[in-house]
Amino acid sequence: MKKYVLVVCFLMLASPCFAEKIIVIYKPNKEVSIIHPAYKTRIVDESLMDFLERTRLKATKGTSSEDYPYDIMDSDNLPDIEDREYWEGEIGEGVIIDTVDKNKTEIELAEIQAEQILINKKIKDLAITALESDGIVLKHNKKEKK
Repeated sequence: MKKYVLVVCFLMLASPCFAEKIIVIYKPNKEVSIIHPAYKTRIVDESLMDFLERTRLKATKGTSSEDYPYDIMDSDNLPDIEDREYWEGEIGEGVIIDTVDKNKTEIELAEIQAEQILINKKIKDLAITALESDGIVLKHNKKEKK
């Protein structure tokens, strides 16, 4: 019986359902950079915090992000990846979705789509007008000469 308990505990610990720790770097303009550490590179007997700090320093060395504030958090705490272009954050607040920017983009997209529908209608009307001026009348998808 003890063997089964050990196997179950091991499988639970090895399961990908547990969130990995990630590093979130906060830029002055509220943009965020996310570092997903390569856990296979963790040195034997290295503490998790030492590993994460070593990973952060290696990933940001020589970049402007080197001195920016950062958090270490569970990857499960990140917002929906589909909204990645709208992520923003500040130290202590975590990563959130900039809903104002997201809504603005969605409104702009709807306006572009409505404009495209009008353009397509105008093109269709122009095509019909051109056919009629050439003496071709469209009736029930059949062409008839006048």
